[in-house]
Amino acid sequence: MKIPVSFEARMKEVLGVQYENFSKSLNQKATIAIRLNPLKNIYKFNFELGESVKWDESGKYVNINSDFALDPNFYSGSYFVQEASSMFLSFALKQVIDFSKPLKVLDLCADKGNQAALFASLLKNSDLLVANESAKSKITIIKEKILKSGFPNYLISNQDPETFSDLEGFFDVVLVSAPCSEESIFRKNGEFKKDWSEEQVAVNAAKQKRILTAAGLLVAPGGHLIYCTNTFSPKENIENAKWLTRTLDFKSVGLDIPNEWKIVEKDETFQFYPHLVEGEGFFLAAFKQLGTDDRFVSGRIKLNRLPKNLKALLKPWVKDDLFEKYEFFTKNDGVVVALLISLIEKFGSVFRALEKCTNGLEIGIFKGNDFIPSHAFCFQDILNESMQKLEVKNEIALRFLKKEHFDTEGLKDGWALIIYQNQNLGWIKKIGNRVNNYLPQDWKVPTSLD
Repeated sequence: MKIPVSFEARMKEVLGVQYENFSKSLNQKATIAIRLNPLKNIYKFNFELGESVKWDESGKYVNINSDFALDPNFYSGSYFVQEASSMFLSFALKQVIDFSKPLKVLDLCADKGNQAALFASLLKNSDLLVANESAKSKITIIKEKILKSGFPNYLISNQDPETFSDLEGFFDVVLVSAPCSEESIFRKNGEFKKDWSEEQVAVNAAKQKRILTAAGLLVAPGGHLIYCTNTFSPKENIENAKWLTRTLDFKSVGLDIPNEWKIVEKDETFQFYPHLVEGEGFFLAAFKQLGTDDRFVSGRIKLNRLPKNLKALLKPWVKDDLFEKYEFFTKNDGVVVALLISLIEKFGSVFRALEKCTNGLEIGIFKGNDFIPSHAFCFQDILNESMQKLEVKNEIALRFLKKEHFDTEGLKDGWALIIYQNQNLGWIKKIGNRVNNYLPQDWKVPTSLD
């Protein structure tokens, strides 16, 4: 890999005698890791698992060259492909956040949804997760990862961080995985970004200050702000962390980390380097809001409640012990949304404040009196376990995911869940000799088995 002269000079100053080992690590193969979904029970993999990631018990290294897209477990949300160092967020959150209390969480710069899905795996059904990303092109993949997690209480928004001002003081936890120069993934990509320069690093650092300022206003009194990047630049990392505590009403929060992990700690910030850890470069700093004034005013929900006759038709689809804990609404396009009654006011507050926001857990749509379940519904714990199921092995699971024909002998007419290794993959509907595959087109595996 060709290393820019200015990057080399800066990293020599930062690392000193360690620079040579760091430089060699940039030309070594990047590690591959997956994070197991603790909400799913997977007992068999199509590849061999390696050692656990030290800072996240759900993380596993893998040594494979095959495509995860050919593994049905990838589509059931049994695991997520995620860079190992970035899983340190899980360790930090467990030290800093009291997960026994109801939480309102915002991932302000969700990017491709990896950290939002990680958050979802840690939250309870009494919590609310809002994942925001200003780039519209990334919204679909964020939604896919969160719904595969199985966590029901989420909203996804597509807005600039500065448009969240009506939610000032609303969130208990705000995560800023800030857009950056991405120096830590140069090894993975095999080259530096074409627009990389120290001047662009300075531009990124200034942009991050703008985002952090907006994020800081959204944290509730006593809440926490988590700041992460995928870069080595002090301007985008530790200098911005120091700027935050000088400028906003926050104090930094330390973490208790074993020395053998070789994570570089400085002024209560944490930097990963690929020559010291099995992973890429990652930076994290945690802060606590010092204010005491409650600045947030709640708002009402803007959706229409599902009519009683349709609610009665929906009841057999939902677990009996959970049906009364949810309220069901319809969007303008007719899609039915399930919201936990205890969280309706909080959902309503976000709906009121944001213009480009999805409306929670979409479970399906009524066509007359016929209910058509959404793909998202098949991953949710509220789904009635008595639904008809078709257990399949690897080859048939892949045929389903490729939307190819497969044998459904013995299946009764009506809706059925395709099950692989005890995990839901999606819906089919059998009508006589015809079988309709309801897997979303975006999820289809493009290659053919034949």
